Amino acid sequence: MAAQVPGIFPESIQNAIKSSKVLVVGAGGIGCELLKNLVLSGFHDIEVIDLDTIDVSNLNRQFLFHKQHVGRSKSQVARESALRFCPQANIVAHHDTIMSPDYGATFYQKFSLVMNALDNRAARNHVNRMCLAADVTLVESGSAGYLGQVTVIRKGSTECYECQPKAAAKTFPGCTIRNTPSEPIHCIVWAKHLFNQLFGEGDPDEDVSPDSADPELRSQTQEENNSSQNGATNQSTSDAAAGSSNGSLPAANAAGNVERTSTRTWAQSHNYDPQVWSVAFVCCGGLRYSGVECGFCVLWRVTMLRCGVWLLCVVEGYDAQKLFSKLFHDDIAYLLSMDKLWSKRRKPTPLSWDSVMAQHNEDSGGSAEGVIKDQVLWTLPQCLQVLSTATADLSKRFQALSSGDHLVWDKDDKNSMDFVTACANIRAHVFGIAQKTRFDVKSMAGNIIPAIATTNAIIAGLLVLEAIKVLDNRFEDCRTVYLNRLPNPRGRVLVPCRLEKPVPTCYVCSAKNEVSVQLNSATTTLAVLEEKILKGTFNMVAPDVEVADGKGTILISSEPGETTHNLPKTLKDFSVVDGTRLNCDDFLQNYTLALTVLHCDSLEDGAEFRVVADAEQLKKIQDSASASEEPAAPAAAADSKADDSDDDIQMVEAESPAAKKRKTSTQESEQPLKKPRLQRQEDDDIVLL
Repeated sequence: MAAQVPGIFPESIQNAIKSSKVLVVGAGGIGCELLKNLVLSGFHDIEVIDLDTIDVSNLNRQFLFHKQHVGRSKSQVARESALRFCPQANIVAHHDTIMSPDYGATFYQKFSLVMNALDNRAARNHVNRMCLAADVTLVESGSAGYLGQVTVIRKGSTECYECQPKAAAKTFPGCTIRNTPSEPIHCIVWAKHLFNQLFGEGDPDEDVSPDSADPELRSQTQEENNSSQNGATNQSTSDAAAGSSNGSLPAANAAGNVERTSTRTWAQSHNYDPQVWSVAFVCCGGLRYSGVECGFCVLWRVTMLRCGVWLLCVVEGYDAQKLFSKLFHDDIAYLLSMDKLWSKRRKPTPLSWDSVMAQHNEDSGGSAEGVIKDQVLWTLPQCLQVLSTATADLSKRFQALSSGDHLVWDKDDKNSMDFVTACANIRAHVFGIAQKTRFDVKSMAGNIIPAIATTNAIIAGLLVLEAIKVLDNRFEDCRTVYLNRLPNPRGRVLVPCRLEKPVPTCYVCSAKNEVSVQLNSATTTLAVLEEKILKGTFNMVAPDVEVADGKGTILISSEPGETTHNLPKTLKDFSVVDGTRLNCDDFLQNYTLALTVLHCDSLEDGAEFRVVADAEQLKKIQDSASASEEPAAPAAAADSKADDSDDDIQMVEAESPAAKKRKTSTQESEQPLKKPRLQRQEDDDIVLL
């Protein structure tokens, strides 16, 4: 290939390419282009790793994949296709996650350099730390729509991926989602939570029942509780919705917390849990078969099969009409009883299934000819029809699962996407919020934007150019290159900038990895410390934590089951108080972090904790990003599985408006150029790298 053709590369580069061994992380949009570029440039010793499988939606630009490959491993098919360009190449494919313990520092050390073609922050953080631990140069990349970026990371010489704090993912207060939505994204998040409550892994924090613990109702609740000392029994959310007209709210329990009956609990109490098949045998004396609706079921459609002397209740699935009545009539009526919420807001409007469907024959719906199906805005009756069809399919699939199993929401699953779109738009109509097309909902629900093939091709080419500089020992010539949507004032779309030096206070690549966290040690549990602080915020994979008290008190162990019993306990239970230092170690990442606990009784906005090391810089970045970004769905809804997201769509990460000015490579006599600004507001919530 190119490295073997005389005159294309100098001899030094030809030899460097031939003798190199590279690791490509990711075989999606950028990865396909990158693998093709590598083999055509003469790289023959390549390993590629990707956990994902090929979806139909990948085929529009991931050209190494074709229709017959759908469902197969991306890394395996990418290897097979790349070998057709260069059969003599030695390409090893791994269908696995790069965050697996099997890929430790020794795995990385066998490569000349690592090239990232990832689409999510968690995996980028991990590869960044592994390359630092193995002292291997990393060529990082990212793309989002028309924007792209490539940079080079070398231990001790440049900023690492985590030197510049990234803005925190945008989240929304639970009471806003449940009670007072005001934007389309609030309705979309609510609909995804509803999916999980009915079909997925229900999280109590994601319940969709009206929230009587809304902070705006505290004074109202207290007044009502003080006036009701007659021993009256508090009613559940559903009872209040169905029969309460006085607006009374549930009282606090002994711990001072308001107990709300969750959607899932309410469902189970009314005998429609799809995992519970109730068979009732009743002597009826009949001798013929008949099918009638069971009057004991509130939300599940149950058929009574009369055969001989037995009456058999057979669960068929969720009844969309009764779901609709509970969610969009009864719950809305209950919300209206909370007078204080609507003193300065538009009141929601409860809906009736029959009334909406009566409009179906009256609404023409307009012509949708020449419009892409997913970009047609559904009418309200159409939303009800889609809800009914999607609910029936999802119920059937959920019933077919083994006990304890559940469905996982997937943007590429038709009925999952239809369910969320229909529910979100119905709720938006109830609250007088603009409705969205299925295409828009899909983009917002996954906090994603469509990727563009041309952008990926440009970024893949830049990746190889920077890799060649590294292999040719011309590190001083390496650059961070930005691909802009529009030309900058100098008329450039591609803008090279000098690599920045490491940030001395970085808690990943600095000489002393130290950080302080403000929290309430009396209420923060070890589970929160492990999952939300160490894994969620500091991106550890398998942390070990001990108290730096000279005794080596172990709080959390990465060994399965060793400290599981500690997780529900609070930090204070282990004498972790203000000023206590914790030694946190991740053996896989070869990473150690010294964490100082700063006790605080309460934090602003009800936050569980706050990172206060280098707080001024972090706050500046997050405030700036929050001020400029458009509403976006929360990330963990990513997935909650961010590292499993499809590569046909690039993950959106809020832009950290890079705090620094960067020197361009062509600034001999010209005024220093700032880091390229994004040209349009719609791209402001994109972070590359």
